[in-house]
Amino acid sequence: EYVGGTFDAVIHGELWEHLPEPDKAVREALRVLKSGGYLISSTPIGRHHADPMHLRFWDNDSITAFVQQFEDQANVKTLGAIAEEGCEPSCYLIVLERK
Repeated sequence: EYVGGTFDAVIHGELWEHLPEPDKAVREALRVLKSGGYLISSTPIGRHHADPMHLRFWDNDSITAFVQQFEDQANVKTLGAIAEEGCEPSCYLIVLERK
């Protein structure tokens, strides 16, 4: 078990859509981050990625509501859709800074 305030950054790459309770993963990441540390995450938008292991699908409203529940612990530095050049956005990029 890691002591709180240990890490400068935690990366959740394409993780939240696979978890039954992604809020627990975010809370744990925020717990182990130092003040000013970053949680950097990406997760697919909607059903752009056909994967039978996806337990949830995010849209603008649901990802915004999800991230807002952590405002007591973190500042939202980035919350937006990303895409390769010339393509439609297919993933959200989320960066939270631990308070």
